[in-house]
Amino acid sequence: MVRASDAAGPVRVAAVDDHVPVRRGLTAMLADVDEVQVVLTAGTVDELLAARDARVDVVLLDLHLADSSRPAANVQRLVAAGVDVLVYSSLTDAGLLREALVAGALGVVHKGQDTPALVEAIRDVAAGQPLLTTEWAATLDAARGDSRPHLSEREAEALALYASGLPMKSAARRMEISLGSFREYLLRVRRKYAEVDRPASTKLDLYHRAVEDGYVRSPGAGGGRGAG
Repeated sequence: MVRASDAAGPVRVAAVDDHVPVRRGLTAMLADVDEVQVVLTAGTVDELLAARDARVDVVLLDLHLADSSRPAANVQRLVAAGVDVLVYSSLTDAGLLREALVAGALGVVHKGQDTPALVEAIRDVAAGQPLLTTEWAATLDAARGDSRPHLSEREAEALALYASGLPMKSAARRMEISLGSFREYLLRVRRKYAEVDRPASTKLDLYHRAVEDGYVRSPGAGGGRGAG
């Protein structure tokens, strides 16, 4: 995937969402819009980036993907590929939204937004203009007020594996590290949660923190990951 040229023409858009109906609906929604052209859709960022010859200006990115990838990592990879990122989400998780914005996403648009508003957002982001809306600002304010600690990618992976029910040995094997290294990651996770006054001294505590912060889904959330 490469950045489209700056020549006049429609903004070339790609969409990353793990729900096929959402991708089809988005494509149909923009089919008759002259200013925007959906050139590619994918279920994951890996899948999108594999399309190396695709020319794209803006990527509409869902926050919650079935491959359990983190928003920050997805945004960083897309920005590194030279495209602008517009979060296309239901805005249900302020922490994940802030993570994406800090990583370099230029704006947020709600999945319930009508076609003219979506097109305007895409055009603004394609022009390099951050999309500042009242809804975005309110969500960021909420995110700043939470107490989610900053975990490294490997710390988050260790937490997710352990909280999902895997024994330490199995989780360490999955991460291809020693049992001692895995325990060290969990120790760092516990320490960081303690620093923000959210104790995680037991496995049950870690499970609750992982669910609260979106690293694993609670059983009551239903099968699969919900639309973001």
